[in-house]
Amino acid sequence: MAKKKSRNIESQITQDSVASRSGIRIPHLAVGTRVALSQGIVTYISPTFALVIAGSELVLAVLVLFAAMFGSETISERAFRLMRMVLNRPEPPTH
Repeated sequence: MAKKKSRNIESQITQDSVASRSGIRIPHLAVGTRVALSQGIVTYISPTFALVIAGSELVLAVLVLFAAMFGSETISERAFRLMRMVLNRPEPPTH
């Protein structure tokens, strides 16, 4: 019976590697779900630490937004690029 179980695992590994090479997407949890789950776990363990993490994330987001709006031309361009990268949006076409 152990041989049958190991064959199933080997066939699953082979199917996964074929799927990843052929470009077929294997369903995974979304990144946002993973982040929310980890934040929930941290909140369960230590609510104060979770508050510190959430506050620092908010401060970082506001900092990037202010850099994009009120920074020099170079800093503003880099901040907008960072926001496009985070939102998974393509670069605008250059003229």
